[in-house]
Amino acid sequence: MSRVSFRLISDKDVSSKDDNRLWNLSNRQTDFVSMATHQIKTPLSGIKWTLNMLLRGDAGPLTDDQKEWLQTSYESNERVLSLIDEMLESIRIDEDKLILEKKSTDLVSMFRETLKHLDPLIRRKSIKLSFRLEPEEGAINISADGQKLQIAFQNLVENAIRYTREGGNIDIIITKESGDIKVSIKDNGIGIPEQEKKDIFARFFRASNAYRKLEKGSGLGLFIARGIVEKHGGKMWFESKEKEGSTFYFIIPTT
Repeated sequence: MSRVSFRLISDKDVSSKDDNRLWNLSNRQTDFVSMATHQIKTPLSGIKWTLNMLLRGDAGPLTDDQKEWLQTSYESNERVLSLIDEMLESIRIDEDKLILEKKSTDLVSMFRETLKHLDPLIRRKSIKLSFRLEPEEGAINISADGQKLQIAFQNLVENAIRYTREGGNIDIIITKESGDIKVSIKDNGIGIPEQEKKDIFARFFRASNAYRKLEKGSGLGLFIARGIVEKHGGKMWFESKEKEGSTFYFIIPTT
């Protein structure tokens, strides 16, 4: 029987020609993933439309069992579509191709609308969520891509909800600091292991305790959230202690 040997490649083994080849290969892989996800999204959107039509009863009455099966299929389809959107967004961020459509945006109204959308998840876990401004003001208007910032904010709050125990607490505070807007989202959930903190914003990374608590997850939410904030000229960071909770912060400049 023949033997197969393996040798680790060192930096000295890689020539500039090899480096260019690897760079081109990486670009082709990214282009392929982008193209594939776009192609997959089209039929899935068609499936969503058909399932929605059936659930509305447009094709005739359904039994309770049929409605349940169709609803399960609809929700599964939605999860895949959401994953595809996250992958496409992460590719844009990774390649610095994220385009912002800035306009006057009321952050407070936008954040409140996001929390209203997440209310069923919050109620399901009996979480006590507080949302306040410091100092209290009716509106905070900045020039920003509200839709993108809403995605970033929602990703952070969804993480807090997912990894906070039932009956836990989430505190969201918006403050003005030297002309910038600072947002903090604090939970008393599972926290982040110390040795894994350095990777928390990496694409596709999920902390080991997060995976044990909830297997579902793309590992793209924090990568996308930070990318959106940084594209606005802001920054994002966090403080966390395992088994005690996490606080994620981000700052958006007002100018």
